[in-house]
Amino acid sequence: MAYTADVLEGGTAYDSGHYSGYHAGLACDNSEAAGSYWYGYPNNPNCWGYYWPAGTYKMVRKLRMRSVWVGGNASGIAGFSLYGTNDGTNWTLIYSGTQGNNANIWYEYIFANNTAYNRYQINFSGSYYDSIRTIVLEIEMMEEIIYPPNTPSTPSGNSSVVTGVSNSYSTAATDPAGRNVYYVFDWGDGSGYTSTGWYASGATGSASHAFAAPGSYSVRIYAVNSEGLGSGWSNILTVIVASGSSSFRLVGLC
Repeated sequence: MAYTADVLEGGTAYDSGHYSGYHAGLACDNSEAAGSYWYGYPNNPNCWGYYWPAGTYKMVRKLRMRSVWVGGNASGIAGFSLYGTNDGTNWTLIYSGTQGNNANIWYEYIFANNTAYNRYQINFSGSYYDSIRTIVLEIEMMEEIIYPPNTPSTPSGNSSVVTGVSNSYSTAATDPAGRNVYYVFDWGDGSGYTSTGWYASGATGSASHAFAAPGSYSVRIYAVNSEGLGSGWSNILTVIVASGSSSFRLVGLC
């Protein structure tokens, strides 16, 4: 999976309290210089948050935090929870985790999140430094870069058929991130599209169709992944449709 650069810019950092001079903004100033860290204190638990101007929303799916040495002690986070909100009142828990008791190390957390929020907040349950202080050198948040599925293979199936008889056609497509996909068939006869159920990335999907009138029809397919992004159209399979056989009986003359 691919991710954007850090999205913590253009907004405002805040906290529940901090030691003099070590304010919330130092955790997202893109500086790893000595002394440029956020020092949450004395609230327990401490919290650190960030919000953007009204109308700006971010679908964060990756969090990075860098620990730091303070007074000869490592300050890894003993536990934390990431929340999101769009009204400042109703918070949704997105992820909970811990860090190791190490210093000067980036810790990365990747998680599912299908909502874009205007505000994110990290609630800390303390650090290895002690039970009431939270010390973080840098915090970064990223959105996932989501790509559409690859173009499906050319439809496979009978290219010479007769009217009124259902025939099955199949295809396959992969998604760059391995997401599930479904397929949409265009039969080229004006009858509309047929959508399949979900398939694993790369799995063959199929749909059946009976052509109502003789003619030459261009069958094509596109894929849609679980994020709602669609691929380009596949190459065309030309299907020649002939009239179906008619039943009849001979009537004798008397």
